[in-house]
Amino acid sequence: MAERQPSKLHVAGSNPVSRSTPSDRIAEAGLALRRAIDRHVQGGADVAAAAARQSAGYRTDGTSSLRDGAAVRAYAAVRAPATFAAASRAMAAAADRLPGFDPPSLLDLGAGTGAASWAATAVWPSIRSVALIEREPAALELGRRLADHRGWAWRTGDATGLAVDPAAVVLGAYVLGELDADAQGRLVERAWRATRGVLVLVEIEFE
Repeated sequence: MAERQPSKLHVAGSNPVSRSTPSDRIAEAGLALRRAIDRHVQGGADVAAAAARQSAGYRTDGTSSLRDGAAVRAYAAVRAPATFAAASRAMAAAADRLPGFDPPSLLDLGAGTGAASWAATAVWPSIRSVALIEREPAALELGRRLADHRGWAWRTGDATGLAVDPAAVVLGAYVLGELDADAQGRLVERAWRATRGVLVLVEIEFE
Protein backbone atom coordinates (compact mmCIF):
# COMPACT_ATOMS: atom_id res chain seq x y z
CA MET A 1 0.00 0.00 0.00
CA ALA A 2 1.37 3.41 -0.93
CA GLU A 3 2.29 5.65 1.98
CA ARG A 4 -0.23 8.43 2.54
CA GLN A 5 1.20 11.84 1.84
CA PRO A 6 0.25 14.84 3.97
CA SER A 7 -1.30 17.93 2.49
CA LYS A 8 1.14 20.81 2.28
CA LEU A 9 -0.66 24.08 2.79
CA HIS A 10 0.94 27.48 3.27
CA VAL A 11 -1.79 30.03 3.84
CA ALA A 12 -0.97 33.72 4.19
CA GLY A 13 -2.16 35.24 7.43
CA SER A 14 -4.12 37.92 5.61
CA ASN A 15 -6.65 35.55 4.04
CA PRO A 16 -10.24 36.34 5.03
CA VAL A 17 -12.20 33.93 7.17
CA SER A 18 -14.52 31.80 5.10
CA ARG A 19 -18.25 32.07 5.69
CA SER A 20 -18.22 28.36 6.61
CA THR A 21 -15.68 28.95 9.39
CA PRO A 22 -16.91 28.32 12.98
CA SER A 23 -16.48 32.01 13.76
CA ASP A 24 -18.29 31.69 17.08
CA ARG A 25 -15.59 29.33 18.39
CA ILE A 26 -12.85 31.62 17.12
CA ALA A 27 -14.44 34.63 18.77
CA GLU A 28 -14.91 32.73 22.04
CA ALA A 29 -11.29 31.55 22.05
CA GLY A 30 -10.02 35.02 21.23
CA LEU A 31 -11.95 36.46 24.16
CA ALA A 32 -10.67 33.72 26.46
CA LEU A 33 -7.10 34.44 25.39
CA ARG A 34 -7.56 38.16 25.97
CA ARG A 35 -8.93 37.50 29.46
CA ALA A 36 -6.03 35.17 30.26
CA ILE A 37 -3.55 37.83 29.15
CA ASP A 38 -5.29 40.45 31.28
CA ARG A 39 -5.06 38.14 34.31
CA HIS A 40 -1.39 37.31 33.93
CA VAL A 41 0.22 40.36 32.31
CA GLN A 42 0.74 43.56 34.26
CA GLY A 43 1.60 46.65 32.26
CA GLY A 44 4.19 49.27 33.11
CA ALA A 45 6.85 51.51 31.62
CA ASP A 46 9.16 48.56 30.94
CA VAL A 47 6.43 46.68 29.09
CA ALA A 48 5.51 49.77 27.05
CA ALA A 49 9.15 50.30 26.10
CA ALA A 50 9.55 46.64 25.14
CA ALA A 51 6.39 46.81 23.02
CA ALA A 52 7.77 49.84 21.17
CA ARG A 53 11.04 48.00 20.46
CA GLN A 54 9.17 44.97 19.20
CA SER A 55 6.98 47.06 16.90
CA ALA A 56 10.08 48.68 15.45
CA GLY A 57 11.67 45.28 14.92
CA TYR A 58 8.63 43.90 13.13
CA ARG A 59 8.49 46.95 10.86
CA THR A 60 12.15 46.68 9.90
CA ASP A 61 12.95 42.98 9.62
CA GLY A 62 10.03 41.03 11.07
CA THR A 63 11.91 39.87 14.18
CA SER A 64 11.54 40.37 17.91
CA SER A 65 13.26 39.18 21.08
CA LEU A 66 11.51 37.29 23.88
CA ARG A 67 14.52 36.81 26.12
CA ASP A 68 13.35 38.75 29.18
CA GLY A 69 10.18 39.11 31.18
CA ALA A 70 9.26 42.59 29.99
CA ALA A 71 9.64 41.58 26.34
CA VAL A 72 7.50 38.49 26.83
CA ARG A 73 4.78 40.43 28.64
CA ALA A 74 4.82 43.07 25.90
CA TYR A 75 4.55 40.37 23.25
CA ALA A 76 1.61 38.74 25.01
CA ALA A 77 -0.22 42.02 25.48
CA VAL A 78 0.33 43.43 21.98
CA ARG A 79 1.38 40.74 19.52
CA ALA A 80 -0.32 37.58 20.82
CA PRO A 81 -3.88 38.77 19.99
CA ALA A 82 -2.73 39.76 16.50
CA THR A 83 -1.00 36.39 16.09
CA PHE A 84 -4.20 34.66 17.18
CA ALA A 85 -6.22 36.64 14.62
CA ALA A 86 -3.85 35.96 11.72
CA ALA A 87 -3.46 32.28 12.58
CA SER A 88 -7.23 31.92 12.93
CA ARG A 89 -7.76 33.31 9.44
CA ALA A 90 -5.08 31.06 7.97
CA MET A 91 -6.36 27.89 9.57
CA ALA A 92 -10.00 28.73 8.94
CA ALA A 93 -9.11 28.95 5.25
CA ALA A 94 -7.38 25.56 5.54
CA ALA A 95 -10.41 24.03 7.25
CA ASP A 96 -12.67 25.43 4.56
CA ARG A 97 -10.57 23.71 1.89
CA LEU A 98 -10.53 20.41 3.78
CA PRO A 99 -14.11 19.62 4.86
CA GLY A 100 -14.28 16.57 7.11
CA PHE A 101 -10.69 16.95 8.31
CA ASP A 102 -10.82 16.30 12.06
CA PRO A 103 -7.22 16.29 13.29
CA PRO A 104 -6.52 14.76 16.71
CA SER A 105 -3.09 16.31 17.30
CA LEU A 106 -1.17 19.56 16.89
CA LEU A 107 2.54 20.43 16.90
CA ASP A 108 3.34 24.14 17.27
CA LEU A 109 6.96 24.96 16.39
CA GLY A 110 8.32 28.21 17.78
CA ALA A 111 5.12 28.63 19.74
CA GLY A 112 5.96 31.82 21.64
CA THR A 113 3.22 32.22 24.23
CA GLY A 114 0.90 29.84 22.37
CA ALA A 115 -1.54 32.18 20.63
CA ALA A 116 -1.52 30.21 17.38
CA SER A 117 -2.36 27.00 19.24
CA TRP A 118 -5.36 28.77 20.79
CA ALA A 119 -6.44 29.52 17.22
CA ALA A 120 -5.85 25.97 15.97
CA THR A 121 -7.89 24.37 18.73
CA ALA A 122 -10.73 26.81 18.04
CA VAL A 123 -10.77 26.03 14.32
CA TRP A 124 -10.36 22.27 14.87
CA PRO A 125 -12.02 21.30 18.17
CA SER A 126 -11.16 17.66 17.42
CA ILE A 127 -7.57 18.40 18.51
CA ARG A 128 -6.90 16.74 21.84
CA SER A 129 -3.10 16.47 21.92
CA VAL A 130 -1.11 19.73 21.70
CA ALA A 131 2.69 19.87 21.76
CA LEU A 132 4.40 23.27 21.77
CA ILE A 133 8.12 23.90 21.23
CA GLU A 134 9.60 27.26 22.27
CA ARG A 135 13.27 28.14 22.71
CA GLU A 136 12.81 31.05 25.11
CA PRO A 137 12.01 29.85 28.66
CA ALA A 138 10.32 33.13 29.64
CA ALA A 139 7.90 32.88 26.70
CA LEU A 140 7.18 29.23 27.42
CA GLU A 141 6.49 29.91 31.08
CA LEU A 142 3.99 32.67 30.36
CA GLY A 143 2.36 30.60 27.63
CA ARG A 144 1.94 27.74 30.08
CA ARG A 145 0.28 30.05 32.60
CA LEU A 146 -2.07 31.48 29.97
CA ALA A 147 -3.21 27.98 29.00
CA ASP A 148 -2.93 26.39 32.44
CA HIS A 149 -6.31 24.67 32.16
CA ARG A 150 -5.69 23.09 28.76
CA GLY A 151 -3.27 20.27 29.50
CA TRP A 152 -0.89 21.18 26.69
CA ALA A 153 2.63 19.74 26.55
CA TRP A 154 5.31 22.46 26.47
CA ARG A 155 8.99 21.86 25.73
CA THR A 156 11.89 24.27 25.74
CA GLY A 157 14.23 23.80 22.81
CA ASP A 158 15.30 24.73 19.31
CA ALA A 159 12.55 23.77 16.87
CA THR A 160 15.13 23.32 14.10
CA GLY A 161 16.91 20.49 15.90
CA LEU A 162 14.74 19.10 18.70
CA ALA A 163 13.25 15.65 18.08
CA VAL A 164 9.47 15.88 17.75
CA ASP A 165 6.61 13.44 17.37
CA PRO A 166 4.43 13.56 14.25
CA ALA A 167 1.11 15.40 14.39
CA ALA A 168 -1.97 15.76 12.22
CA VAL A 169 -1.47 19.55 12.11
CA VAL A 170 2.00 21.07 12.23
CA LEU A 171 2.05 24.81 12.73
CA GLY A 172 4.65 27.55 12.49
CA ALA A 173 3.46 31.10 13.12
CA TYR A 174 5.93 33.94 12.67
CA VAL A 175 8.87 31.67 13.40
CA LEU A 176 10.68 31.57 10.05
CA GLY A 177 11.35 35.30 10.14
CA GLU A 178 13.32 34.78 13.37
CA LEU A 179 15.79 32.44 11.63
CA ASP A 180 18.57 32.69 9.07
CA ALA A 181 18.16 31.00 5.70
CA ASP A 182 19.83 27.72 6.70
CA ALA A 183 17.75 27.42 9.86
CA GLN A 184 14.59 28.21 7.91
CA GLY A 185 15.30 25.29 5.59
CA ARG A 186 15.93 22.93 8.49
CA LEU A 187 12.73 23.98 10.24
CA VAL A 188 10.54 23.57 7.15
CA GLU A 189 12.08 20.17 6.41
CA ARG A 190 11.57 19.02 10.00
CA ALA A 191 8.00 20.35 10.05
CA TRP A 192 7.17 18.60 6.78
CA ARG A 193 8.54 15.27 7.99
CA ALA A 194 6.41 15.56 11.14
CA THR A 195 3.20 16.40 9.25
CA ARG A 196 0.55 13.70 8.99
CA GLY A 197 -2.25 15.92 7.74
CA VAL A 198 -1.67 19.63 7.19
CA LEU A 199 1.33 21.92 7.49
CA VAL A 200 0.36 25.56 8.08
CA LEU A 201 2.93 28.37 7.96
CA VAL A 202 1.90 31.93 8.79
CA GLU A 203 4.39 34.69 8.09
CA ILE A 204 4.71 38.43 7.52
CA GLU A 205 4.69 39.41 3.87
CA PHE A 206 7.01 42.26 2.90
CA GLU A 207 6.55 44.35 -0.21
